[in-house]
Amino acid sequence: FYVRDMSTGEAAEVNWRRDDWGPATDQYLARVNWSRLAEDMFLTIQRVDRDQQKLEYPSWVIKKDKALADLYLFDGPHFSEEHDTWINLSYDLQINFPILTTTSEESGYRHIVAFNLGHGDKVEKVTYGDWAVSSVAHTSKHGDDFYFTGYKDTPLERHLYRYGAGDEAEGYEPTRITPLGSSWGITMSPDGKSYIGTSSSPTQPAQTGLYKIDGTLITWIEENKLDESHPYFPYLEDHTVPEYGTLKAEDGQDLYYSIQLPPNFDETKKYPALVEVYGGPHAQMVTRNWERMSDQYYSRAGYIVFRLDNRGSDNRGRKFEDAIYRRTGGPEVRDQLVGVDYLKSLPYVDGDRVGIQGWSYGGYMTLMTILQAPEGTFAAAVSGAPVTDWSLYDTFYTERYMDTPQDNADGYEASSVFPYIDNLNNPLLLIHGMADDNVVFENSTRLMAELQQKGKHFELMTYPGQRHGIRGEELQIHLMRTRMAFLNRHLKPGE
Repeated sequence: FYVRDMSTGEAAEVNWRRDDWGPATDQYLARVNWSRLAEDMFLTIQRVDRDQQKLEYPSWVIKKDKALADLYLFDGPHFSEEHDTWINLSYDLQINFPILTTTSEESGYRHIVAFNLGHGDKVEKVTYGDWAVSSVAHTSKHGDDFYFTGYKDTPLERHLYRYGAGDEAEGYEPTRITPLGSSWGITMSPDGKSYIGTSSSPTQPAQTGLYKIDGTLITWIEENKLDESHPYFPYLEDHTVPEYGTLKAEDGQDLYYSIQLPPNFDETKKYPALVEVYGGPHAQMVTRNWERMSDQYYSRAGYIVFRLDNRGSDNRGRKFEDAIYRRTGGPEVRDQLVGVDYLKSLPYVDGDRVGIQGWSYGGYMTLMTILQAPEGTFAAAVSGAPVTDWSLYDTFYTERYMDTPQDNADGYEASSVFPYIDNLNNPLLLIHGMADDNVVFENSTRLMAELQQKGKHFELMTYPGQRHGIRGEELQIHLMRTRMAFLNRHLKPGE
């Protein structure tokens, strides 16, 4: 890439690639960050190798009143990180020269580290423990106060924390600023004295306010109060709130789940259940947030709604996430089936009327789960925009978890849906936007062709001109009605 002087038009190329990392096309320029060094500019990039196991932060100095041709590589130490599986990138890099602050997962959980660019290569750990930092919100000028969001108190809620100079004497425990019971998103002011906070809980939709740094509310930006003027107020009487719990994966790790019961729930009755699945990396579905309105819709239609975050999901540390390395659609499926077994054990769940549905990675998980589950586990499945073969998906995403097709051919084969198609015995609704430029439509057309070749019946709904998400109110209504007609037909026959 190039740096251009906007006043003179002069441009200079930044030679960021490493010769010993192989061909130029096998390296990624992942991030570009600018900071000031006295009167000069400090350019730091993040580069990753093709296997996405090595991350480095080389820097360049651009001298004031010097030609761009004089741009030179900073000769101090450079921060780096390496993993045996893959690197998870972040946007956490902050530089208050000479202190570079970022986050690293070398401890097994994402935590803040500080690196002195002027004094050797020693990395100081700012936070640590068996919990994850979400992002760095603000670092003070001298690197003695750190504000960050993370999951120290519970994996179900994201909060704002402070760790400051002198806290070492208090046992390195960060101070939580936001109150428990909600999950938070934070944007800090440049001076670190206030922040805009957006919070929600299962009983309160998103509220946005301006807060002092100690958490005191200055003023509402959007209070979103659930009073009689709120558009949701007429529906509050039937609003349902999930219950949360944990189950155990085969390796002993905790799997968090949520279960949402219909309004006017009667424990003496048996209800159909719907497993809502995503299951992919960098996503977390079980959180203490304002719930999706679709879940409210399903529960009011008489369904129990169940979600579980399987291994491979986000914010639980590397051991939890790395379970899917080079073989997706295996550990995640087994975890989801642990959830289904628990769901069917509940006296008010009709085990013969359990459905599963998901979109994107969730569509993939829907297929992989019904195709590997014991016969009779599910009564219906809806797969939206599914990946069916990882060789058809984006290389940067896929190779991060799966390695290259050349180095992991067996893993790619085992992680596709095609080896399991003979096991299809469930009613299946397949949905896809025909102009999908993320999970391309070929994923579904190949699946259709294979199912037809094997004489497997399925139902299909395509959306011409629609991409990975089905947009527009009319089409979204059509999509929901299509789902419900299919689910009701198989999970609530005769009703």
